[in-house]
Amino acid sequence: MSLPPLITELSHGTESRLAIRLSPGSSALYKTIGNPHTSPGRILSGRNTSIWSWNGLMEHEAWLYLSFSPGPDQDSKSLSSLDSLFYGSADHTLSVISTYLRRLAVLKDSEGLEIDGSLLRGTFINHNEQFYLLHQRLCQIMDRELHDEYIPSGVSGEREFVYRLLRKIYSCLILNESQRTALPPAADRMPAVHPRESLPSLKENVSDTILHALILEDIPCFDEIITRVDSWIKNGLFDDINSREKNTRQQNARASSIKTQRKLRGAVLWKKYRSAIIFTAAGITALSLFIAPLIRKSLETDITEGLGPREIVQLFYESENSLDHEMMQKCTIKKTGSSHLNQVTTLFVISRVRQGIEMKNYFVSAPDWISEGKPPLSEGYFVFGNTDLNIVPLPGDSQFLVEYTRWTTIPSDASDPADEDISDPGSEKEIQSFRVKEKIYLRETRKGWKIETIEETERTLLM
Repeated sequence: MSLPPLITELSHGTESRLAIRLSPGSSALYKTIGNPHTSPGRILSGRNTSIWSWNGLMEHEAWLYLSFSPGPDQDSKSLSSLDSLFYGSADHTLSVISTYLRRLAVLKDSEGLEIDGSLLRGTFINHNEQFYLLHQRLCQIMDRELHDEYIPSGVSGEREFVYRLLRKIYSCLILNESQRTALPPAADRMPAVHPRESLPSLKENVSDTILHALILEDIPCFDEIITRVDSWIKNGLFDDINSREKNTRQQNARASSIKTQRKLRGAVLWKKYRSAIIFTAAGITALSLFIAPLIRKSLETDITEGLGPREIVQLFYESENSLDHEMMQKCTIKKTGSSHLNQVTTLFVISRVRQGIEMKNYFVSAPDWISEGKPPLSEGYFVFGNTDLNIVPLPGDSQFLVEYTRWTTIPSDASDPADEDISDPGSEKEIQSFRVKEKIYLRETRKGWKIETIEETERTLLM
């Protein structure tokens, strides 16, 4: 897949804004972002950190971008991705990486930053070696959409970060040695080849770290890799060897590679046949047709996993503005919020049917309608959605009082959508609005926080 530039500049009115590619426009992950002030990034400079604020989302050529106001050292010419660093000289790359690791360590200690592999995707650098780090949630969204690199089973968090960093460093070393113009492919598992086969002059401590981490998958911790990188900078990466020593090292490396390949092949075969036995037995015992779909569904990652209670509540109500009933269902337990879901689902179906027949989208989101100055509706168009959402926490971590303004062309006095005259939602030109108050109760499940109860406490007609 051909990707547009990661960093570019897009027009916003009369000004040009820095824009960083986040995810495809078709992705639903961006709905978990929230407002700019809730997910700012950080600028790492020395032992100091400052806020890196973004303005909002912009869509351009089927991709979503984060936009930033123009500022010093924040344009598409002065800012580059951390990945670009690994195309430079190995010595310079290690020096910058050492600085980067130490600044991450400071942020980890001072603000509790959770180190994981996605940080590498969401880090940018300018010519003054200041590091611009996106909010971790944005790093994860960007990484989830584009990440195709092999990660060992069970490896996550800091160890995943170290694994992916060492892989980039190893690629940089090979690039420097062979003077190739592109990094090696990074999608598949690293071949079980001793590093000294291709880099015979590599120092033993560097070679051992790469071998154990990338081939044997014995990965050092975050603090340990900081110490090792500093040692490599101090003592150098390569030995000065003659051709005879070079040949000897390569022969020893090939012998080591053969042993390693045999060991890994045996482990792969065992893992392969063990899985086949387990799944075959499970299929026979459970008649597969009924159990397999349930197992598969239970193992699927829920898009809301990792979100806090307040973020779940916000996502639920904001999804109504796009008639995204599937996202609303992911925020709730079973039939919770059925009055919300039934109404949104019905409107979604009507909107899609009419769009398919008449090739027009008659649905207008309430926030968009208001931002356009509340213009009169054309024939057949209808408005629906929420504005002025206010989420107030109640005692405990899982209770909230939610207030919002509901805009609708649909009568509000019928609790069951079957009783509502929504066969032609555009039939009522006069739009009504209500100020609604609801109590929300959440429960933590094995797939994260979910809304368990929605209790309407007050509804006031505004217009």
